[in-house]
Amino acid sequence: MCVHAQLVNHGVSSSLLQKLKSDLGEFYKFPSEERMKYKMRPGVVEGYGHSPIWSEDQKLDWGDRFYMTTNPIHSRKPHLLPELPPALRDSLECYIAELQKLAKMLLGFMAKALNLEKGEMEELFDDGM
Repeated sequence: MCVHAQLVNHGVSSSLLQKLKSDLGEFYKFPSEERMKYKMRPGVVEGYGHSPIWSEDQKLDWGDRFYMTTNPIHSRKPHLLPELPPALRDSLECYIAELQKLAKMLLGFMAKALNLEKGEMEELFDDGM
């Protein structure tokens, strides 16, 4: 079973979302050689490339993708976010900060619903969200 949810009226500015979308679009316009500077490394799923193939029965996804861990900061791969083109890096850092604020707010709501202290839910995610 797969469940998807979409959060609306989340407080992340539409201008930031548009800028990030635009900056990501520019990244995908780079020549392949330029994008490959951020390629997935052996044994690591983070970076630019194609989805990993885990089994012979898996349907292939021919689309390119870019995946990276953003939190906790010490888990970030040094060849990714710090090395991205400045406009994209700045947009991503702003977006990450906004999502962290949103996540903390949602964790506060969950804590309240579960009759927990406000910080108890956040503590569960100290090593990353």
